[in-house]
Amino acid sequence: MSDLSEPEAAIATGGSDKSGVGPRRSRPEAQCPLRPGDICNLCQLDVTGPQDCGLVYLVMSDPDLRAEWGERRRVGR
Repeated sequence: MSDLSEPEAAIATGGSDKSGVGPRRSRPEAQCPLRPGDICNLCQLDVTGPQDCGLVYLVMSDPDLRAEWGERRRVGR
């Protein structure tokens, strides 16, 4: 059993209290910098965003891949 009151428990779990007015926050989905318009967990399920994506790291750390990505991005616009 929890030590939180019902409204406090609803806030702690992200739900709303019985009045339906409580906070309902959703986490924003990170966008993939390599595939504009796609969310960042399509390649790997355990990735939470570009900051821990292996593919983004590889592309951004390799000068040739980064230049090619930049060129494709310019052409796509």
